[in-house]
Amino acid sequence: MNIEEKLQHFTKVILEGVNEECEKSLAEYKKELDWKFETHKEQHLKEAKVKENALRDAVEKKASKEYTMEQLHIKRKINHKQNEIRAKLFAQVEEELKKFRETEEYRELLAKEIKSAIEFAGKSALIVYVGVDDEELAKDLSKMLKVPIEISDSIAKGGMRAEIPRKNILIDNTFETKISEAKEKFLIV
Repeated sequence: MNIEEKLQHFTKVILEGVNEECEKSLAEYKKELDWKFETHKEQHLKEAKVKENALRDAVEKKASKEYTMEQLHIKRKINHKQNEIRAKLFAQVEEELKKFRETEEYRELLAKEIKSAIEFAGKSALIVYVGVDDEELAKDLSKMLKVPIEISDSIAKGGMRAEIPRKNILIDNTFETKISEAKEKFLIV
């Protein structure tokens, strides 16, 4: 082998070694870059997922708040409408009671309630009250039932009230009390 062949062989061996070393270095560098890329990509995907969850939570909170506010608004409207209906209804009831107080059935109802109070009192003393508007009716009922009936300014809408002092009992059958109880129990569904 002459020098030129030796030189070519040497160059070839050196170039193969250098190429091999370059390819090895390049493969290691590419492997390291791929690893860094994957790590970087995973980190950014995690960050994006965290941001996405935070945004979703914020949107859900906002939607929940708006939903709650709308629910409250609707409930207020319903409550207002119910109060309006309740007021109209009980105004009509009071008008009907005024008309009822002019009838014979009202007189019979008072007589029945006073009789019931007398029976309940038994032999105990009984004080019966009716409103100022029922003063004439009270005179007739007092004679008919043989019980004193007093006039009270506190009974404005009709009905009667009776006291049994010895037993410390109050029988309240005034329309005002019955209307008040009905208002408390009244529910619009």
